[in-house]
Amino acid sequence: DMDSYTVEWRSADGVILTEAPVNAGVYEYTVIVRRLISADDPLKHEYDGEYVISGVFKIERRNVVVTVTGQTSFDYDGKEHMIDGTTDLKDVDAITGQVVEGFLPTVQVAYSSNGIVTPNMVNAGTYSLVLTIGEEYAPNYTLDTSRLSSLRVYPKPVSVTVDPASKTHDVTDGAKVCEIE
Repeated sequence: DMDSYTVEWRSADGVILTEAPVNAGVYEYTVIVRRLISADDPLKHEYDGEYVISGVFKIERRNVVVTVTGQTSFDYDGKEHMIDGTTDLKDVDAITGQVVEGFLPTVQVAYSSNGIVTPNMVNAGTYSLVLTIGEEYAPNYTLDTSRLSSLRVYPKPVSVTVDPASKTHDVTDGAKVCEIE
């Protein structure tokens, strides 16, 4: 006897693929199993023919957890402060716990404060990171930013020194109104 099989992969829109899919998406498959029984089959199988199994499956996008490993707060100094996507962030595949090689250099970093997105942090306030996956990773990965803490630019402390000043007015003359010149 002899068994053989073939697998046909198709994209969700029916296009036949030349190999098994590896990217996130919905796919269809058809497995065709052929069983041919030879005359000298010692098990005397009772069947012969072709069997077809079809189905649909989905490859989910991988979730990457991003955390800040660099400085998360700064004192106001009037200068631009930024998080470097390759040195101040860490990425970990949510399933394997491993770093996704080449992922972070493609991530674009911006900041949001009071609903306004800016390319850097200058003014005092609380900022949230706004991360965008590079287009080569976007089809297969999602960002989990739930572990990102807020970033802060603290107001610069201000101290004001005033020279003491006072003026004495003599109201011994019985006047009810005091005028200071």
